Amino acid sequence: MGYKIHAYLLAAVMLFTAGCSSNPASLDRAALKQNKIAAIDLRSSQKLGFEPSNRGSTTGGAFGLAGSLIGAGVDAAVNANRAKVLGPVLASMGNYDVREVFAKKLKAMRGDSFAPAITVHATTEPKESATNVLNVVSSYAIQPNHQSVKVSATTAIKPTKESAVYKRGFSAISNIDMGNLGDKKINATQYLIANPSKLKVAIESAMDKVVMQIAHDINSGKTDKTY
Repeated sequence: MGYKIHAYLLAAVMLFTAGCSSNPASLDRAALKQNKIAAIDLRSSQKLGFEPSNRGSTTGGAFGLAGSLIGAGVDAAVNANRAKVLGPVLASMGNYDVREVFAKKLKAMRGDSFAPAITVHATTEPKESATNVLNVVSSYAIQPNHQSVKVSATTAIKPTKESAVYKRGFSAISNIDMGNLGDKKINATQYLIANPSKLKVAIESAMDKVVMQIAHDINSGKTDKTY
């Protein structure tokens, strides 16, 4: 039987500042070497998102129900503004599809646990993955200062019918290259609107780091934690 991975596309994707998190289940890499991963189910949005604010809700909770309601209202206003500010940036990126880009990078993973040719099934809907299919839920978020991008992903796989589901979480942040500004101050948002290619480079840099972490973990259980 398959298994279901439940997660929200942005806010509820497990976020880790570097490296990965683990669950008690271990991965049967010997089984994967015999029956290599040939398919990946990817769930994510197609557009870059933003880091949602929950500071108001967290702080307001200390003051009871009224505080929670006020805090939630503050967060809603902050998030609405972040979405509004991000709109022109997304427009400047044209039809750039982050899910499609990430899918291509996942498809290129290689190693003892991966087949020479990998098929990636990408969707925005929850996906039930079969045995020995790697399930990936990812998000791509520009940081509040619009100077860096964070890519996060959770993975899950059940190598055999008898094994437990193995889950891991990964993330990486890449800064957006805005040149050597010295003491000069610029509007980061306006810079990105005028230079969408710089944002794309940062997005794909963070993606590459996360894909490398996933491949290292699946192949050997070792993850470079320098990200």
